[in-house]
Amino acid sequence: MPKADMSSPSEPTNESGARKRAKAMPRAERRDQLLATASKIVAEGGIGGLTMEALAEAAGVSKPVVYEHWDNSESVAAALLDDYFKAAVEAVDTAARDAATLGEYLSLAVDAEFEFHTDGRLSPWGITNGYSSSERLNNAYRQLRKITLGTFEDLLMQQGVDQPLAEAAGFVLAAMMNSAVYEFGPRLDNHIAKEALKAMMNGALSAIVPLQEARPRTPERTLAIYRRLKKLHNE
Repeated sequence: MPKADMSSPSEPTNESGARKRAKAMPRAERRDQLLATASKIVAEGGIGGLTMEALAEAAGVSKPVVYEHWDNSESVAAALLDDYFKAAVEAVDTAARDAATLGEYLSLAVDAEFEFHTDGRLSPWGITNGYSSSERLNNAYRQLRKITLGTFEDLLMQQGVDQPLAEAAGFVLAAMMNSAVYEFGPRLDNHIAKEALKAMMNGALSAIVPLQEARPRTPERTLAIYRRLKKLHNE
């Protein structure tokens, strides 16, 4: 467990200046609360606004409570990336697991991704694009991006597409989805971009996989990473 910073902790106070006691929560619930608060801080003020002190103040807890979960703000940001990936995989797999064709799977995945981002959810690009000053966050982002690209590649290979073509086409499909979702997901008129994305992805699929005979499944390696993150989250 990370060692708490006990030096002059910044504690929330009430109007009279008396120290307020944070509501006791189970560890996993507290972690969720802190991550939700951290996400809001980054969404409103950028990654530079995420400090341990700012997180403690915004969450209404003392700094030692935050340090019980992470060593520093960089670790919090890395946890945000992991939490995003875990939640996104769960949303897509839940929505698309009963799809009969790859086209239906991707259509349901698009719906799930847009719904996932509608309520102002922080995207990975709000933390890093892989070229920030934090190499740790860059590496974490690149790993998650690699998993995403591999997911599309595996889905195409399930349909009999050769690996080199599946890799290239998977890259294009992932780029189309991610760019459209991150850019238009939070907008009120996102249904226009959503339908445009579906049409373009279906057109690409028709050219690459004219006969979608195999029933698609979220790749096991993607689900394995999801289960690992979920287990760590609940510990």
